[in-house]
Amino acid sequence: MIQRACLGIQRIKVFLQEVITSTGKSCHVETLKCIFKRNKLVWKRYRKSLKPERDEVLFEFFKLELSCLDQQAKEGIIDLIFMDASGFNLNPNVPYGWQLIGQQILLPAKRSSTNWTVLGTLNIHRQSFYGYIMPEACTAKTVVEVLSNLSDRINKKTVVVLDNVRHGMHQYTKQKL
Repeated sequence: MIQRACLGIQRIKVFLQEVITSTGKSCHVETLKCIFKRNKLVWKRYRKSLKPERDEVLFEFFKLELSCLDQQAKEGIIDLIFMDASGFNLNPNVPYGWQLIGQQILLPAKRSSTNWTVLGTLNIHRQSFYGYIMPEACTAKTVVEVLSNLSDRINKKTVVVLDNVRHGMHQYTKQKL
C-alpha cells in the first residue's frame, strides 16, 4: 500500500476503494491519512521539470562556466545578465498528491501557449531587472527586440545567459544579432 502511495496518489477516496477491493478490508479516510503520515508521506503539489531531459555532462560543464562568469562579474570585468521567460495561466494544471517527505514527484513539463508571458533580464550584481509583459508566447523575434533594447543600456563587455532556449530560437537570435 505504501509503495503504491509513493507513486503519487492524487485522490485518496479512489485509492481507498482500491484498498477495499484488493484486501477486502475497509477503513476510514482519516485512518489512511494517518498511515501515510506515519510512513513519512506528505500531501503537496507536484512539480513540473525538464530535469529528466538534461544532459548531465553538459549541465556540469555549464555550471562551471557560469561560476567563472560570476567571478568575473564580481570583479567588475564583465556584466552578467540572466534572461528568461515564464508563462502565466489562470488555470493551474499541477496536481497535489501524497509524496515521501524530502522527495518530489516531477511531472514532465510541456511548453504550450499561455495567457501571458513575462520575459525578464536580471543583473544580480547591479541589482537591476527589466521585465517585458506579452499577451502571447515568447518568440525569437521578441527575444531579439529585448536584446536590442538591452544593448542600448550596455556600457561594458556583457554576457547574457539564456535559460532553456530552443535550437531554432538560438539560431535566429544569433543570426539577427
